[in-house]
Amino acid sequence: LDLATTFGWCVGAPDARPCHGSVRLAGQGRPARYAALYDWLDDALQVHTVARVVFEAPLVRADFRSADATMLVLGLAEHLGFWAWDRGIPCESVASGTARKAV
Repeated sequence: LDLATTFGWCVGAPDARPCHGSVRLAGQGRPARYAALYDWLDDALQVHTVARVVFEAPLVRADFRSADATMLVLGLAEHLGFWAWDRGIPCESVASGTARKAV
């Protein structure tokens, strides 16, 4: 997963063609977007077998538009980690370059 208000996702086995797409998290404010992330993850879990979750580590840079944007990307990562932990699914973050090379 590449976490943001609009995020990219990809799911599949190492030896198969993956399914992929993008999702826009609806809602005003961080709590509504976190809830939308949970809803999407729960829906995805109903459709796909998920053995592991890997996400691109959030890059927090000085040129972020606001503290709110920084808190959003870090919060999405934390909520994703909790969601996976709560369901017994291993979850890890990887550097941006590592994620892109794997796809």
